[in-house]
Amino acid sequence: MKRLFTWMSVAIAVYSSAPALAQDLRNAPPSHNADAVRQRDSHEREARERREREERERRDREARERAERERREREERERRERAERERRERDARERRERAEREREARERAERERRERAERERREREARERADRNHGNAHGASAVHR
Repeated sequence: MKRLFTWMSVAIAVYSSAPALAQDLRNAPPSHNADAVRQRDSHEREARERREREERERRDREARERAERERREREERERRERAERERRERDARERRERAEREREARERAERERRERAERERREREARERADRNHGNAHGASAVHR
């Protein structure tokens, strides 16, 4: 039992230190094997370049998406503003046309009223002249004949 406990203690100590040992190996001083050093540097450089490229691509993609979103929002805003401006212009045009029609109707009614009054005045004057000229003895007007 004592031997099993000793082996278990050793196994736990090795297992728990393995990540630390692996970390130490990654940060180990450069070996004197030039190929290994170049290979490690190449892997590190490739990993760094890949991370930088991915980060750059992500920033570029986000910038494109933001620009596209802003363009869509701008187009939508311009479309709404144009529709609102057209609606206001249409309303103003309709108000002007309605005011013009109403003015023309008032002028036509006034003109007709004046013409009717003038016609009635001429007819009355003509009747009076006819009555005076024909010497209507009974004083009867043309209406009562």
